[in-house]
Amino acid sequence: MPSMVFDERVLRGFRPGDAADFACAARESVNTVGRWMPWRTASFSKADALAWFKQCRASKRAKTAVELGIFSKTTGELLGGAALNAIDRRNLVCNLGYWVKQSAQRQGIASRAVRALVPCAFDVPGMKRVEIVAAAGNLASESVARKYGAQLEGIARNRIQRHGTATAALIFSVAPHTAQPSASAGARRAACAATTGRPPPTPARLPASGRRTAPRDRRRDRGSSSSVPGAGATAAAAR
Repeated sequence: MPSMVFDERVLRGFRPGDAADFACAARESVNTVGRWMPWRTASFSKADALAWFKQCRASKRAKTAVELGIFSKTTGELLGGAALNAIDRRNLVCNLGYWVKQSAQRQGIASRAVRALVPCAFDVPGMKRVEIVAAAGNLASESVARKYGAQLEGIARNRIQRHGTATAALIFSVAPHTAQPSASAGARRAACAATTGRPPPTPARLPASGRRTAPRDRRRDRGSSSSVPGAGATAAAAR
């Protein structure tokens, strides 16, 4: 899967070699991210991480989610994760989630990842709505959604399960006309390639004659067609 570089960070799919670092990130974040993502426990192991990576690959093949790690561009350190998931292709809705390990919080990492990923949902999968679901009281996750400009639509009772208890959640949404643009066209194309394996579609051109022409179908040139994969994660914690 292609990598995407944004603000000295890299978004890419998880690899087996990331398992030890992922497990360490989960264990160090028990008191922060673990409050909202119960599977982050003090006993989270490398084997647990590998099992999660396997699930991520299966979700991507099923076109229901793409889970991405957030890494430092300079050191390769795993900082957290971000994803598009719960993809509903019938209603063209998906969820956007993010988390940042405890030692990397309050650096704007989640906010930048959200800004990088939102355009992909609207460009390739054709989503008409992106949701961010933040548990009531998860002020860090709520802050990321508000900073992006997502619209708060209300508080849903018993919306999510947290530590075996039904918990209310704030429901934020982003629609295509309210999405913030990527930093550049290049970043937008890289983000879409990282999450879906394909760049955004080329817009139709208007030639000198004033007649609109459709972009060339490059898939036909290659002699094959490729489906659009899905994307994934749940909203968690930390800026």
